[in-house]
Amino acid sequence: MPLLLAFADYELDEAKFELRRAGERVEVQPRVLELILYVARHRERVVGKDELFTQVWDGTAVTEASLSQAVRSARTALGDSSREQRVLRTVRGRGLRFVAEEAARTPTKPPRAPAMPIGDTAMDTHDAPGAPLSRAADALLIAVVHGDAPRLGGASYSLAGVDEVLLGRGSRRRREEDRGLTSLLRISMPDQRASRRHAHLVRTPNGWVLVDDDSRNGTRVNGERVTKRPLVSGDRIQCGATIWLFLETVTAPPDVETGGEQESLLSTLSPPLRLVEEQLLRIAPTPLPVLLIGDIGVGKTHTAMGIHRLSERTTVQRIDLAGVKDEGPLSVDGPQAGTLLLEGLDQLEPALAPAVVALLDEVPEARVIATSRAGLDELEARLPRDLSSRVAGYRATLPPLSERLADLGTLLARLLPEPPAMRAEVVEAAWLHPWPGNLRELAMVFQVAAVVAEGAPLTLDHLPPELRQRASAESR
Repeated sequence: MPLLLAFADYELDEAKFELRRAGERVEVQPRVLELILYVARHRERVVGKDELFTQVWDGTAVTEASLSQAVRSARTALGDSSREQRVLRTVRGRGLRFVAEEAARTPTKPPRAPAMPIGDTAMDTHDAPGAPLSRAADALLIAVVHGDAPRLGGASYSLAGVDEVLLGRGSRRRREEDRGLTSLLRISMPDQRASRRHAHLVRTPNGWVLVDDDSRNGTRVNGERVTKRPLVSGDRIQCGATIWLFLETVTAPPDVETGGEQESLLSTLSPPLRLVEEQLLRIAPTPLPVLLIGDIGVGKTHTAMGIHRLSERTTVQRIDLAGVKDEGPLSVDGPQAGTLLLEGLDQLEPALAPAVVALLDEVPEARVIATSRAGLDELEARLPRDLSSRVAGYRATLPPLSERLADLGTLLARLLPEPPAMRAEVVEAAWLHPWPGNLRELAMVFQVAAVVAEGAPLTLDHLPPELRQRASAESR
C-alpha cells in the first residue's frame, strides 16, 4: 500500500507523490522527493549511499557531492537541517535514516479528488512494503500540432532519463535540458494562448503526472480541463493551441523535429512507422524490389517516388496495372536501368500477369517498386508466384491516417504549401474524425478550410459538417 506518513505539520503522501506542510504542497524536485520517500519507506534501518544510488538514481553515475546536495535539499523541504537532523539523520560511515517521531499511517485507499479520476491506470498499482520504487516505462512527448505555427510540423521528445518536463510559451520551438541533480527538460512552444509557464509533467514512482501551473487558458487532457492528472499512454494534452500526445514505449527513439521544408519518406513521428522509415532509407539506394501495401490515399505513390529519388536512378516509368486490359506485350520508354513503378498490383487481372512477368524479363536492370491495397497473402492467392516473388522484396505496410494521428501536424506541413493557423478545437475535431479518405481527404479538408477562413485561424465553422458534428457530439 502507498505510504502516508505524518510528522510535525508535514505529510508525506506516496500515492499523490507529494510532500505537504499544513495541507499545502511543498515544491520538491522529483529526485529529491524520491529520496525522501525511499528513506521513509525503510525507516526501520539505515539506508546506505550505494543503495540510494541504485534505487533512487537507477544506477546512474552520480557523485557524492550530488548526493550531499540532494540530502541538503531534502532537509530544506522537510524543515530540517544538518545540525538538528530531526527528520533525516546521517549515520557516519553508514548512510541515512528517517527518524521523524510520528508513526506511519497507511490508509486502505487514499482519497482522490473527483475532478481527477484515475481509473484503471498504473497509479493504482503500488509496490509491496520494502520493495524498490518502480520506475515508469520510457515515454515520448509528441507535439502533434502547433496551432499558431503549423509550418513547424510536429516534434517528438524522448523522456528517457528525464525527471520533469516544463511546458511554456516561447518565441520559437526549443528544447533545453538540464542534467543536474534532477534531469529537467524545458520545451518552449510558439503559442500566444499558452502561458509562459503553462504546465509540467513529473515522473513519479508509479508513472507520469501532468500538473497545470495556473495557466491563463488552462490545460486539457482528452478534452477535459484538469489541474492535475496521472497520464496514461495515448493521452492528448492541450496547452493553448498546441496539442501534445503522451506515449509510453518500451524504448524511446531519439528526438526528432519535422517541418514542411524537410524531405521525408513517411513524414512520421510514430515509433513503429519511424522504424519502417529507417529501414526504407537503408533499402532505397539498393536495387532490391519494394512492395508498398496500404489503403487508397495512405501515401504509397509519394513513398515510392521518395524511394526513387533516394536511389539516384535517373528515370521512373509508372504503369497503372488496373488499366492493363489485354494480353499484349508491355513496354517502357527511355533507359531500362531506371525505376519501374507498378501501381495497383492488386487490380491486375490474373490472366494478364504473364505480360508483366515478360516486361520484368525485358528490363532486368530496372528497380521495381509495386503498390497494392491487398497484402502479400492475397496477392499470392490471385497472381502467379513468379510475379509475386519478383516484386515482394522488402514489404512495407502503410497504415491508414486514423492509426497515425500523431502525424497530423507533420502531414499538414508536408501536404499544404502554407498550412493555416488553427484553434485547438480544430485539431480535436480532426482527431475524432475517422478519415476514410486518408491523406487525400486530410489535404482537401484543410485546403478548403483555409480558403473559407480567408487567412484567419481555422475554427470549427470552417470545417465540413461531418467533422463539426463529431466534435460537437464528443463535447456533450
